[in-house]
Amino acid sequence: MRAQKTILFFLILIGMAAWSVRLSAAPGGKAVPAGPAVVDAAVMDVNQIECYIQNNGKFGEDPVTGGDGFFYPAGQRQNSILFTGGLWVLGKVGGDVRTAAACYSTEFQPGVILPDGSPDDPSKAEYRIYTFNKGEAIDPAAIAQGCPAEVLGDKMMFCVFNDMTDHAAVFAGQPIGLEVGLTVFGFNRTGALGNALFFKYRLTNKGRRTLDDAFAAVFMDPDVGNGNDDLVGCDPALGIGYAFNGDNFDDKYGADLPALGVDFFQGPIVDAPGQSAVLPDGTVLAGKEILGMTSFFAYISGAPITGMTDPSLQDRQGGQEAYFFAGGFRSNGEPWINPITGEETPFPFDGDPVLDTGWLMSSFTRPKDMRMGLSTGPFTLAAGESQDVVIGFVVGQGADNLSAITLMKYYDAQIQAVYDRNFEAASAPPAPRVTVAQDDRSLMLGWDPAASEFSDQGYAFEGYNIWQGSSQTGPWTRVATFDVRNRITTIRDDVYLDEFATVSNLPVQFGKDTGLRHHFFVEEDYLTGGPLVNGRTYWFAVTAYAYDPAGVPKTLESAPAGLRAVPQKPVMDTEYRVSMRDTIPAPLVSGVSDGSVIVTVMDPAAVTGHDYEVTFSAVGGADNPLSGRLVWHLTDQTAGRDLLCDQPQASADGDEEGAMVDGLLVKVSDADPTFKAIIETANEQGPLPQDRWDAIGAPFGGDNVWHALSPAGFADRHYISGGGGDGGMSRIARWMDFAIPRDFEIRFTEAGGWAVFMFNDDRIATTPFEIWDIGVNTPDDPSDDVRMIPFLTNSNSETRAAWSISADEDPALGYPASDWIYWMDPIDANGYANFAAVCVATGAGGTYPHATDGSPEGYFVNFHGGLVYPIGRMIVCDYDGNGLPPATGTVIRFLTGKPNNEAVKFAFSTAGYAKEQSAAIARKRMDEINVFPNPYFGTHGDETAESAQFVTFSNLPGECTIRIFTLSGRQFRVLRHDNGTPFERWDLRTENGLPVGSAMYLAVVETAFGKKVLKLGVINRE
Repeated sequence: MRAQKTILFFLILIGMAAWSVRLSAAPGGKAVPAGPAVVDAAVMDVNQIECYIQNNGKFGEDPVTGGDGFFYPAGQRQNSILFTGGLWVLGKVGGDVRTAAACYSTEFQPGVILPDGSPDDPSKAEYRIYTFNKGEAIDPAAIAQGCPAEVLGDKMMFCVFNDMTDHAAVFAGQPIGLEVGLTVFGFNRTGALGNALFFKYRLTNKGRRTLDDAFAAVFMDPDVGNGNDDLVGCDPALGIGYAFNGDNFDDKYGADLPALGVDFFQGPIVDAPGQSAVLPDGTVLAGKEILGMTSFFAYISGAPITGMTDPSLQDRQGGQEAYFFAGGFRSNGEPWINPITGEETPFPFDGDPVLDTGWLMSSFTRPKDMRMGLSTGPFTLAAGESQDVVIGFVVGQGADNLSAITLMKYYDAQIQAVYDRNFEAASAPPAPRVTVAQDDRSLMLGWDPAASEFSDQGYAFEGYNIWQGSSQTGPWTRVATFDVRNRITTIRDDVYLDEFATVSNLPVQFGKDTGLRHHFFVEEDYLTGGPLVNGRTYWFAVTAYAYDPAGVPKTLESAPAGLRAVPQKPVMDTEYRVSMRDTIPAPLVSGVSDGSVIVTVMDPAAVTGHDYEVTFSAVGGADNPLSGRLVWHLTDQTAGRDLLCDQPQASADGDEEGAMVDGLLVKVSDADPTFKAIIETANEQGPLPQDRWDAIGAPFGGDNVWHALSPAGFADRHYISGGGGDGGMSRIARWMDFAIPRDFEIRFTEAGGWAVFMFNDDRIATTPFEIWDIGVNTPDDPSDDVRMIPFLTNSNSETRAAWSISADEDPALGYPASDWIYWMDPIDANGYANFAAVCVATGAGGTYPHATDGSPEGYFVNFHGGLVYPIGRMIVCDYDGNGLPPATGTVIRFLTGKPNNEAVKFAFSTAGYAKEQSAAIARKRMDEINVFPNPYFGTHGDETAESAQFVTFSNLPGECTIRIFTLSGRQFRVLRHDNGTPFERWDLRTENGLPVGSAMYLAVVETAFGKKVLKLGVINRE
């Protein structure tokens, strides 16, 4: 960013001198600054706009030359968009028009108005222009004058001025007694914010009389490059006025033409019964309205058109003419008449020049030297009252004059969203920190997950994009996207297309709900479609993007930062024992768990050969929002040190979560929080051997009866389903948090058991089965078994004295199905026995006396503080349709996933996987030493300039010497290779720096393990 250039025209207090110039303006000519002034001027240069600001109400004017001072783009002083601009405040005091205006000259002077109504000395030092960058403290002297206490945007300027000075040079009227605090700020960004400046005026009436029927206006004399070929227009829907070049070429800008738009983001707040105004900070003002642009005016230098001439300067009549303009009329008080509609309008030239529709200035005049302004009002400003007016200046530069308008309006819509957020422009997510591992014709990118926690002003992290570039700075080609699983996939937004000079709604992000990853394996050159080539430089980048469906724009993305990557084998005396993406076994070594640890090799060069252990602990601390959450830790057992602590387990939505360390990605996943199997473990012939219900290597593949049939060849074939709805697993797994980690069985026995239609009428029923909690992974240990209490119901609410196998229909497959069974935990180990005793005493078909059975909540059931059933809405389905339940002796087991816990440990070893280094390996690889390209034909694709010629020696050891000879045996270049990589470049020059000629050469590579002689052909450029 250019350094701020501040020009102080008067040394304050010491060595001060007044700067006086006179007004001189021939009709139709540019006016020259006039009248005595005490001026401080500074350049706001935070982004693509450089604009002079003066503490006398003027802007966009170079105070040295008195000419153009709104430079675009930044970094040059040849091309400007404005000749001058200034604030107008116009109203009536006692029926007379009064003005406070900056128009070529100015009716403002620096400083405040004192309590007695007189202006303070304008030459005081504190009335300078203050400049602050983001993060800097605000000068108390500026705050005392009304400056914001914190920096707005990335850079801010502030000054204060008043109209208690001679008005003779402009509209020659009496002062209003107006004090104005001006805050100018901008953002150091790209895109819309990088092409905009904001002006916030606080207007305070410090006179003794009310200013009625007032208007605030922005006056501008736009010169888009050459000022004699401009046109102006307005867009009432956007609330902007704008200036643009009248044709497709400008003497200064050429064909790359800008357009300048001005937008009233906030006008005065006025009474509006029945309405409510909402300020950007969220403040609601009942019965109020915030005005925007209420009129637009335009006139032509020296125009013979009635009502479109410059307001008379040095003349009170000029104030009346300016007041008419601000009020939505021609300068003579006549209304603007839209020739297309025939109606009066305060918005002349509101057509669309891009579409060539509506009322256009070009319809009655060729491009000329234009003036323009836009105003807001009317409003009343009583003595002592203040109003804030916020104005935005936005520039779009297109391929021609009309595309510049399109781009400017596109930017303006985005800037409006920034205003709506109280100028708190959301930032893009932080750029991921990327590392690269390099292997034989392959690469592995890895990055940190910090961006995944990003959230700012409605934008939330959504995904990562992987890019390949043709250089460190691009251009970039997107090769992959990994996004959050949330049903947000392709995101569309309005995009300005320079080649078509239009805004179109197009895809801007390309998620597929695939889930997040923090690594990316590369074995393809995505720019050419071919494989990666060892020794060639490739450029990759990873960006993070965030999404706000109501945002403008809808997505924000971090900038790509090019990362150099070179596929390569290890140096010659080194050999990897494992490849990228290989997995290393990590078995469970302690505790009971169905979780998993997956260890994937990311960087073979970093694998240590050490032993590791994964353990778990619960997060403590009553005030910790993660209290009770299980986290995992990784310890290097060989080195005796902790590597990773408090890591989250992989999420249930399938997003890749893990951590990279020692060249490994360690991903720890918990058990699936549901039933891992519903299997038949016994039938009428007795227990089934385990290989029957864990057949052919597929867990529980043999006699899994969840929506699968019990084995053929036995009586009464059946299966298990979920009652109601779609019959899915969610029907029985509703309260899995209470079921896990226990296992359960339903046993069809001779004795059977008791149940109650609790959900209907409390009728007691007999059952041919018993239901049991069989403990945690202890199916063969009956000591921890606890009998559970069955609750029953069905879809038609029919109750009987006995559970029925054909009371209902399976909603999933349509076969006859039993009453629904809900498996209820007893209140204690004797709960079922006590429940059964009441059932026996009452009898089947009777009503269970739950209110008087002697248990605290009835039924001797543990309701877990509500109505909780560890297994619910389960049905047994009668595939045979014979009305018979599963045969006596049948046992169906419900196995839950066993979560990780603090007693669980996993372990893995990288012994045998670490790289090896030896002379024997080097000698075995001597023949791999090579040079490319060979022959060299004048240039190759990796060279970035004609003067940057080179060939590359590959598969070298970390250190060696390369001697270059002519075929006659004359040595003319020695390369000392000691960079630790397998590559060394020769720039095709001699020791004296002279380029070699076309010929055959010998290269002798001398290593600690032997010599290799290579022939190299060079055909150089002429």
